[in-house]
Amino acid sequence: MTAPQFGVEVRRNKELEKMMFGIRLPVAAAIVAGLGAWSTTVGAAEINARLSTTGVAQPQGEVQMAQDAAAGLRAFIRCRACHTIGEGEPHRVGPNLFGIVGKTSGTVEGFENYSDALKAAAIVWDDDTLAQWLAAPADFVAGNKMKFPGANPADIPNLIAFMKDNGT
Repeated sequence: MTAPQFGVEVRRNKELEKMMFGIRLPVAAAIVAGLGAWSTTVGAAEINARLSTTGVAQPQGEVQMAQDAAAGLRAFIRCRACHTIGEGEPHRVGPNLFGIVGKTSGTVEGFENYSDALKAAAIVWDDDTLAQWLAAPADFVAGNKMKFPGANPADIPNLIAFMKDNGT
């Protein structure tokens, strides 16, 4: 008996997105994770290539690596101890990160636990500043309250892609 053939078309449909630990999980992320019969007809590398953001021109000095929001979801699970990312979700020890890209540090509405250092830094969060922050928060803004040593460098572009995907 041969495996049934399935199409390869992957479309994002917000109505099909599910909640997983308070994080939107697009059907595409489930496919990348190797769930379902997709693995019988399409290799993971091909699916990743179709879903990843690559070849986007960025100003010099910004993050230049490929970004994969589905891999960012997996990396963001560690961030869930202190942060939420869904629209309208409550703050935790850290602020809700929905729509953080393009905002100024220390300004998320309703979050009152920012350090004076982070508020004073007035950083506009973009790919470059997020990459520096995620790599070493204590070095990027001395005196901030975030007790996190830094993300795995390989996860940083994916975390940024996930935050951008879940905030627009």
